[in-house]
Amino acid sequence: MEDGARSLIEDVVIVGCGRAGGLFDSPPPGETWGHASAYLRNKRFRLVACVDVDYKKAKEFSTKYNIPYAGTDLSSVLENVSPTVASITSPDDTHFPIAMQFLNGSLPQPKVIFLEKPACSSFVELETLIKFSKTANVPIIVNHCRRFDPLYIELKKRYKQGVFGNLLRVDSVYYGGWKHNAIHLVDIIEYLFSMEFREMSVIEKLPGRIQSDPTITVKSSIGPKSLPVWFHGWQEDEYQIFDLEMRFSEGRLRITNFEEEIVWEKIVTNAIGERVLRRSDLCISRKESMANDAAVEVISEYFNTGDESVISGFRLEDTRQSLEALWMVDT
Repeated sequence: MEDGARSLIEDVVIVGCGRAGGLFDSPPPGETWGHASAYLRNKRFRLVACVDVDYKKAKEFSTKYNIPYAGTDLSSVLENVSPTVASITSPDDTHFPIAMQFLNGSLPQPKVIFLEKPACSSFVELETLIKFSKTANVPIIVNHCRRFDPLYIELKKRYKQGVFGNLLRVDSVYYGGWKHNAIHLVDIIEYLFSMEFREMSVIEKLPGRIQSDPTITVKSSIGPKSLPVWFHGWQEDEYQIFDLEMRFSEGRLRITNFEEEIVWEKIVTNAIGERVLRRSDLCISRKESMANDAAVEVISEYFNTGDESVISGFRLEDTRQSLEALWMVDT
């Protein structure tokens, strides 16, 4: 490789060698959900190190992705490399302390931290991360993956254009813990409509895989008109559901089964004068893409341009309202 081409390569360390990191990904064209696969598909990045508290898992991960350095201790692994990107895909309660190691000078500082959701677990942690991120000039990009999805970017645009009319109500269904998985719904609702959540009332709690993170049914509201928003918790032992139904003054938008089906039903008046819903084509081509690819492309573009606007909307500080809404619920 010529020196000019080599300068375009960014080295990556992945901290957390489980599902989010990519341990269980299948070779293309199989299912690939993790960070590692997304970096490898983008030719700008090179995986140089991986870390996990479970040494066997770290070694398996390094073998799977041909990563030269692996271990259980982050400091020791980084004695061999100085990555410009740190992907933190470890368990939720470790996100804050690991990110702080990169930001407070304990470790070689990357140029970007790509942090899995939820980014942290309290307001104090949030403010601390934002403060240190700005001081170190190391942006934290949070993997709220639907913010990167062209589908939701287009839906936000059309809502602002008035295509759907005024928002009236939102109903959603999720599984797998309020903090771990409901954050996806909390964040995408906040992202689409730019309204603050005003209240959170717990209706039902179901046990989750993590004892401290039950799956909760919550009645909420957003915006100055206190529009109703429901988060319906579902016991994933049966099967997994991720659905979002939004009712507007011009019709109903349903996004079901992890975006497998997107249906817009517009209000029409039938032969006897009733206002009913009929399917109408949104003319949105749904490109099947891997969840993390668009995020990695944003990081690549940021490196290409150095333009802060490229990562605007994806940074930790941009997700503040979503996290604060999440913490309104006492789990």
